[in-house]
Amino acid sequence: MHYSRSAPPAHDDGESQILAQEDRLIRLGQIYLHFTYGDPHCWALIFEHHPMDDQPTPDWHVEKVMRMFTVIDEMLQPLAPHRTESEISQVV
Repeated sequence: MHYSRSAPPAHDDGESQILAQEDRLIRLGQIYLHFTYGDPHCWALIFEHHPMDDQPTPDWHVEKVMRMFTVIDEMLQPLAPHRTESEISQVV
């Protein structure tokens, strides 16, 4: 019997990138859930911040939280090229 030593067929570059992006997105979700359940008080300080005396949330805090959502937006865009940025942002 003769066995080929060639490598199994590889995914094309685009498909490999999508699979890698999906893996990163799943890993990010796992990290987020671990953080949320591991330290709910810290999660609440970040995502449920309510300044005292009806003061607005500081701009630096809003910018940091929005930066986290931007990372997710950027990870989703290659997975849904037919969706607009607005549609992806609504999902996030």
